[in-house]
Amino acid sequence: MALIKSGKEFDKDENHDKLKKLAVTNQQYTLRIPENLYKQVKMKLVKENRKLRPVLIEMLEQYIKT
Repeated sequence: MALIKSGKEFDKDENHDKLKKLAVTNQQYTLRIPENLYKQVKMKLVKENRKLRPVLIEMLEQYIKT
């Protein structure tokens, strides 16, 4: 394996700790959405200049409050 000297330092342990904290706070789930529904949602998101993730988080937070 070749070592490339770029002048930048990389702390493996610090990076591992950051990734570990990120993995604990953010869980990823696969969500199967019917294609026609996804297309409709995506079109509305584009028109409103929004992203799907914040919309879903907002909806889930409203759901647990009721």
